[in-house]
Amino acid sequence: ASREYSGRPMQFITRVFVIEVTSAAVQAGVVEAVCQTLLECLHDQSMSGGEKNYQFSLISFDSHVHFYRLKRGATRPEMMVMLDDTEAVLPRPAHEFLAGLADCKKLISDLLKQMPSLHSGATEKESCLGLAMEAALQIIGDESGQVALFQCSLPTVGPGSLKHMAPSQHTKAEKTKYCGLQPTVEYYKSLSTVCAQRHISVDVFAFGTSFLDLASTACLSRFSAGQVTFFSNFHNKHNLVEAERFTTEFRLYLERPVGFGGIMRLICPPGVFVFHQTVCKSQILGVFVWRGAQVP
Repeated sequence: ASREYSGRPMQFITRVFVIEVTSAAVQAGVVEAVCQTLLECLHDQSMSGGEKNYQFSLISFDSHVHFYRLKRGATRPEMMVMLDDTEAVLPRPAHEFLAGLADCKKLISDLLKQMPSLHSGATEKESCLGLAMEAALQIIGDESGQVALFQCSLPTVGPGSLKHMAPSQHTKAEKTKYCGLQPTVEYYKSLSTVCAQRHISVDVFAFGTSFLDLASTACLSRFSAGQVTFFSNFHNKHNLVEAERFTTEFRLYLERPVGFGGIMRLICPPGVFVFHQTVCKSQILGVFVWRGAQVP
């Protein structure tokens, strides 16, 4: 796009893959399916944008966030665990968790091969999804990018934690929210607004092995121009229909063309103007964010 229809100059395609590695995710084969599909696309050289313009990062989470250092010139990836469950703090500079496909293809391939076995004995049931998302945004920094989130269980630790209560325990207000599929917390909506302002989209791949409260977590995609893909009763070995559908959907996600920082301009003659009725304080319109009547 020309300069007047772009929010910023052309950037690298930066993608951060945020994978849940709780016992539910490992037992359903989610970690194995994600890594296998990524490996296939990596070897086929079919990822959108090409190797020269592609930056890759991967983090995993259960009750803690796990980072994987992919420093250029290293012989193997290095895993680091963030023990703080209240605030996301990177253990190393952000660029050490980002790797260019052209420079670190073997390092990335080794990491993807090791991931399933590395977490094969997972027993942790708690999830700190909110912290993992905050960490992903810190890794991307001021660049445009995409976050692919793989969710298998309800977030119960740290910022954005949610509760799974029986219907009899709900208050009248909570029942109204659940029946109307309304978010039970504002955290994910606020986080997605930050993503939209920084030209970062979030795509959620949700696996229905348990209650997820997608009405809340789906806000990450809804307000950042992303999408939510749901896989019911997913199991990589026992439910081959859903396993094959995931492989197809995820390959399409990795291979399709991507654009960042698009701006829609409406140029009106004198006497005509765009009327904007403020629906909420965050200026969210559908999956877009209103930037103002005069965009520089």
